[in-house]
Amino acid sequence: MQPLRSRLLELSSGHSRALVYPEQGFQLYAFDVKEAQRVTRVVHASDGPFEPWDRRHGNPILFPSICESFAGEQRGAWLHDGKPLLMPLHGWARDLYFYVEERTESSVTARMARPHTFAAAFPFELELILRYSVESRSLTLSAEVHNTGSVPFPYALGFHPYLRAPLTQQGTRGACKLHLPAGTRITSPDSWRTLHTQEFSEQTLSADHTLLNEGIVLRGTSQWSSA
Repeated sequence: MQPLRSRLLELSSGHSRALVYPEQGFQLYAFDVKEAQRVTRVVHASDGPFEPWDRRHGNPILFPSICESFAGEQRGAWLHDGKPLLMPLHGWARDLYFYVEERTESSVTARMARPHTFAAAFPFELELILRYSVESRSLTLSAEVHNTGSVPFPYALGFHPYLRAPLTQQGTRGACKLHLPAGTRITSPDSWRTLHTQEFSEQTLSADHTLLNEGIVLRGTSQWSSA
């Protein structure tokens, strides 16, 4: 078996470097920023040859579901034409192979494979194309979803980055700030089978704020009032 590290694609530009694994859900294995003689690891990622058992690292791609799915009381499924079809937590994309279509020194573009298991559980003609690029001290992930069939389909697309807090050994978690836009907060008392909504004001929270432990899901955040 070929070692994992030899299968990672390295993207670099100026002060930034990223490692991406297209064959494993287009997973992000590193994003590092170099300043002077110090390298800052921005993303929490695995140091070993395998994924952590809980998969909490990098930036998993969530598609075509972003949370748990239910077909009535059946967990891990969704209803299509009255029939329950398999839908694992966070969907399928993070487990699938992505074919590299374009690569430069600072970017990589790949298309998601659609194996028979995916087609059986999500029977629609579609394409998911992702692109990572690094520039200066930034990392950008862009996505395109194309309906190549004749019927519309439901989907959700999300990203699940694991950012280190603090970024350096000298820092503290409480000193890290997260700026959230105004919107509508969605909560659920029963694993997202029923939803509650309430207005959410724009605010800045420290990374150790108790509200973040509950999880914050927002919708209608397109109107960003400040940088």
